[in-house]
Formats: sequence, structure tokens, C-alpha cells
Amino acid sequence: MSTTPLRISVADQHYIINTSKITVSCLFNNKFIKSKNYFSQADIDDIANETVLKVCRSYHRFNPERAKLSTWIRKIAYNCIIDAIQDSIKRQFVDRDCEFVAVTRDMLSEYNAEKELCRKEFEERVEAACSHLSEKNRRFKNMLVLEYTPREMAEIEGCTPNAASKRVWDIRNALNEPLAAIASEFEFYGYKKAC
Repeated sequence: MSTTPLRISVADQHYIINTSKITVSCLFNNKFIKSKNYFSQADIDDIANETVLKVCRSYHRFNPERAKLSTWIRKIAYNCIIDAIQDSIKRQFVDRDCEFVAVTRDMLSEYNAEKELCRKEFEERVEAACSHLSEKNRRFKNMLVLEYTPREMAEIEGCTPNAASKRVWDIRNALNEPLAAIASEFEFYGYKKAC
């Protein structure tokens, strides 16, 4: 099959644009109804436009003997929506992690002698809460504290980004309750729940 871009006829261009917009809208209204609440109409339009771009870029690979054009567009639209949902989740993680780091820096910058002793005890308690983690999970926890992304973690550890994200989720779930309890005990000293 040739890799040179084919000229898309005007009729096909209109068909691709209309079908992409309708398909993305239908997928959000039927299959991804719960995810629709997290996206504005402008975001959904952007996903439809991204679908159009991907269809046009890969139009030369379309094989009408394997599937109808509308089926092929639907699959590309589906993948674009999945990508958008994953990007949204990653953005939420980044925002949450940045907030955690900012809160931690603020807490540590405003201390006195009593707070310094309290901070040491706080860190010891946090380390004790993390002691049940495996060596690999501790490395992931340290990378999380150092603001590595799941993709960077995956490259360092030699796994897939999805496996790194799963491991981060598992670590957060394992540590959320113990760290919340520790944070609530130290709230008097200016340490607040940051997880």
C-alpha cells in the first residue's frame, strides 16, 4: 500500500467532517455518558476536530475492502476520546501533585524550633507508614515525591506507562489512610492533610 498522501475529494472531506462530529457526539451521549460531565462542548468540538485531522492524515491507509469509511472514522473517534479522557486524568494528577508539593514547601518554610522537632517526628512517622512498601514501590514513591511523570517512571523502571500509573495508584491507595491519620494528628503544628 502506498504511503503517499491521497487527495481527498471535496465530497469525502465534507463526509469526514460531518461524520466525525456526529460520531464523537454520539459516542459521548451513549458510550461515554459519565465522562461527558468532565468535558465542555468546546472540548468535545476539539476532540471532533482532532478526529478529522487524524482521519485526513491517515486517509491513505483506509482500505474500503476491510471496513466502511464510517466504521473506520468511528474507531478513530473512539481512540481520540480515550486519549482525551486519559489526558484529563493525567492533568488532574499533575494539578493534585503540584498542590501537594506547594503545601509541603509552605509547611516546611515557616517553622521554628518546636516545629522542627515536630517535622522530624512527622517524617519518621511517614517513613514508618511507608515501611511496608516493597523496594520497587518505595522507588516509585520517591519518584512521585520528586514530581516524575508516569512516563518518566516507566522509562527509569523499564515498564509501560500504564503499569507505572497503576503502581502509583496502588501506592496512593495504600498510603492515603495512614498518611491522613498522621496528618490529622499533626494538624495542631501546622501540618495539614495533603494527600
